[in-house]
Amino acid sequence: MPDNPSIRFRNFEGTQLVLQGTSIGHTAPLISDQANTTQYVAAQFLVLPGQIDFFRSGIQSIQITTAPKVHEVSFRKDRIGLKLYKELLRQNQNPEMK
Repeated sequence: MPDNPSIRFRNFEGTQLVLQGTSIGHTAPLISDQANTTQYVAAQFLVLPGQIDFFRSGIQSIQITTAPKVHEVSFRKDRIGLKLYKELLRQNQNPEMK
């Protein structure tokens, strides 16, 4: 597992935000044979207060890079950006939730 997982967001304005993360968990293969291996990886990403407004215009695509591969998904309309924006604002206003 890489020591530097990353997540790349592109909002509907065409702006990108790249966050470097920290690996927080990794499980050995649950199913393993020559044809099939299932592996789970967890990482944590810090969003700074100045980056919160990025999410206001919605998220068009997300790319998460962890071991063993890159995961990418795109959206035609915002599915998570506004929800992330509201949650990040709420956490930023209430320091006990961090």
